[in-house]
Amino acid sequence: MDLNAANQRAENADLATAQEKERANQERRWAAQERNRADDAEAQVSEILSVPEIKQFWEMILRQKAFLEEMNRRIAKAVKALYDFALNRDLIFSKEAEVSIGNGIIAEAILKGLDPTDEGQRKKAAKSLLGKVNWKGTYQSSCDLAETRTEQFCEEITVPKEIVATLLLAAGGKGGVSVGGGGGGSSDDLTNWDGTKKKDRGRRR
Repeated sequence: MDLNAANQRAENADLATAQEKERANQERRWAAQERNRADDAEAQVSEILSVPEIKQFWEMILRQKAFLEEMNRRIAKAVKALYDFALNRDLIFSKEAEVSIGNGIIAEAILKGLDPTDEGQRKKAAKSLLGKVNWKGTYQSSCDLAETRTEQFCEEITVPKEIVATLLLAAGGKGGVSVGGGGGGSSDDLTNWDGTKKKDRGRRR
């Protein structure tokens, strides 16, 4: 009886070993098939991209994607600057905040199909930008002041049409977009990245 049980256990162990080997073989075959499919796909992509027109179109797609990512990055940075302004209960925008908010307004305008060189449309873009801020944890008075300062800021800057033309070219995948600006905090930072100039109307208090 014990011999039969021992034999049965041995048979079960052999069966388990055989099943494990078969699973391992199946996994190796599957991995090899996946590698072959990947190699075939890569070869097909390389062949497709060897056609100049297709390669040019694909590069345009990648540039558009990079452009959108950059615009959204600038918008997110502006949203954070506005929230921090309200959270800290500041009274005026810091120079660094002005850069971030200025970048964000122009980026929002471009993505919304608005003309940031026009003050009215710039304000529409600013309103859209403000709508993206989650004011949780801030005072209503600080939120109201942030909106007021943003509107004033829209009145105090000008955006050259040449800059917008360059951005629209990048949006169409036919040009690049600078990722500079917003880091230094100097009074000329807006000019550094997009050529915008603040009108000489004095800072409002």
